[in-house]
This record gives sequence, C-alpha cells and structure tokens, in this order.
Amino acid sequence: MLGRLAAALGLVVVLAVGCGSPPAPCEACDGGIDAGAVVDGGTGGGVPDAGVDAGPHDAGSEDAGLPDAGPEDAGLPDAGLPDAGADAGADAGVDAGLPAGTCGAPIPLAFAGDVATAMGSTTGAAANVSEQSCLTDGPERVYTFTLAAARSVTVEVTPTGGYRPTVSLHGAPCATATRDCVMAPPSGPARLELAQLAAGTWFVVVDGDAGSSGSFTLTVTLGAPLATGRGESCADPYRTALSGSTLGNQMTGDTLVGLGNDAVSDTCDGVGADRVYRLNLTAQRRVTLSLTASSSTPLYRPVLYVQAGACSASGDLACDAAPAAGGAATLTFPALAPGTYYIWLDTFGMTTGAYTFTYTLAP
Repeated sequence: MLGRLAAALGLVVVLAVGCGSPPAPCEACDGGIDAGAVVDGGTGGGVPDAGVDAGPHDAGSEDAGLPDAGPEDAGLPDAGLPDAGADAGADAGVDAGLPAGTCGAPIPLAFAGDVATAMGSTTGAAANVSEQSCLTDGPERVYTFTLAAARSVTVEVTPTGGYRPTVSLHGAPCATATRDCVMAPPSGPARLELAQLAAGTWFVVVDGDAGSSGSFTLTVTLGAPLATGRGESCADPYRTALSGSTLGNQMTGDTLVGLGNDAVSDTCDGVGADRVYRLNLTAQRRVTLSLTASSSTPLYRPVLYVQAGACSASGDLACDAAPAAGGAATLTFPALAPGTYYIWLDTFGMTTGAYTFTYTLAP
C-alpha cells in the first residue's frame, strides 16, 4: 500500500517538475487544452479558445482582422449606395421630396396592349396647372406616356366621386404646352379624342372645374392614326366641299363630344369643345351658315363664329349663339369677299353634343 502511494507521489513530482517555468513548453505537455495568455496572445487568456486555435493564429486576421471589422460589416453593403439608392430612385420621387402626380414627378401609365387604366384622386393634390380655356383651376394629378410613332389617342376620365373633371393633354413643358383640353358634361366622363398625336412624350392632366376634386378612373386608348381633316384644330381644319366656284347646300352631321377647346369667340362665349371648318372662296358669295343641336343632345347650346384670313384662338368676323339649349346658331353674309375663312362650331357654357351643320353658297 505504501509502495503504491509512494509511486503515486513520485508521479506527481515528475509532473510538477515537467511543467515548471518557463511556461512556453506547456502547450506540448497539456495537449493545448489551456495554453494560456502568454502562448496564444489572444483575446481570452486561453479559456475562451480552449486550445482550438492553439497559438499565434489566435491573434491574426481570423479573430480581429478584416472579416469582423471590415467592409462586410461596416462598409458599403450596409450603409452605402445599394440601400440608400433604392429608396430615392425608382419610386417616382416619393422619397426624394417630389409628390407623385405632378409635372415634376408624373405617374407613368402602364399599357396592356393599347389600353392603360389608372385609378386616382385629385383630393389633396397640388393645384399647379391652370388651363383657362377649360376652366381647370382645381387640384390635379399628372400622368405621362410616350409614343414611338404617331397614333390616335382617346383619353377618358370617369368620376367616381361627386365632382366634374376636366382633362387636358400637354407636350413639354408639362405645365404650359397644352395640346387639347375638355371638360366633362354635367354628368358623365370627360372624353378627349385626337385623330393623330405625334411621337414623343405626352402628359395627361386630370383636373377639376371650379376648384372641385374627387376620385376618378383614367383610361387612355391608342389606335392607328386617323386621316387628317377632322377639324380638331387650326392645324387640321375640316375641308368644306363647297368653294367659290360651286353653289348649293352642304349638310353634315357630327358630334363635338371628345374634341378639345381650341378657340374662344370674342363675344359669343364658345369655351367648350369645338370643330373648325375651312372655306375657300374664289369669288364673292352670299354665305349662310346654320349650326343646330341634335335632338339626341338637348342640353347642347351651339355657338357659331367665323374668322377671316388666319385661323387663331380669337378674332371674330361675326358670331352667333343659340338662344337656348337645343336651339340653332345662324350667320348670314350677304356678300362675303374672296378669301380663306375658318368657321368654328363651338359650345356655350361648356355644354357639348351632336349637331347638324348646314352651309349655303349663293351668287
């Protein structure tokens, strides 16, 4: 028994001697289990590493170097452009301080085939665009689309709230370059039809009459460009069949619904949708003109006026307005001199509708 105890004590002595100072060789004798702060020079005095890193590698780049403190944790991916750029970029300027739906940040229309539909509201929107020819002085929403080639375009704004919308089409600059505009009738949608719209970027401004606002559905439909000569503007007047060398009557029926407001009579109102005809006289003639509202649109009150020499937004040679809705406007020129004349078929007080237009040339 005493022999075994002595032998055991002897083993303890050997271990004590073998593991004395200096401590560096102890990495070999204790298997690296607790190498201590002197050997590994690391972060936890040996205990946290439990000998796994075993020495000089513990002070290297694996624990204190670039992977922990470098670009991966503190660099561009977390604090740089990839995060900040996404919020200030493709969301139509919402994060950059520009409200969506203005000339500065118009809302792009998404087309499915040739039709784009968007639902919106002008309530609470800015009122930066004012188009006096359509009495658009309410808050507005601005949309945009781009044509790669000339197309016919129909723009329709249907109110879903209790307000009277107006719609106008603008080129650049958005706030001032008005191409056409129209106001909705007392009930129903505002509808603008353009036979041929050139390639380029265009802006649709949904506004309101007399400062009104509300919710709406906007629909833009594209089609093949239509033949010119539909009388939509001075640049595209309707050609009359009669001239100074031809006598007789000519009657035509059509509608002003969907057309824009391109001219205003100096004395007879005419602030609604209109159509312009061109008449070329090669000799002096007696000319009688009559514009009568169709029975299908009894609220339409016609306005008729004539310009001489040049087609413009104003400058009447003569004008007449129907005395009441559903009536007729009539002009007679006993001796109209040779020349070019522009005859405007217009509307009183923003009413619109179908019509019958009759013009007679006599010696």
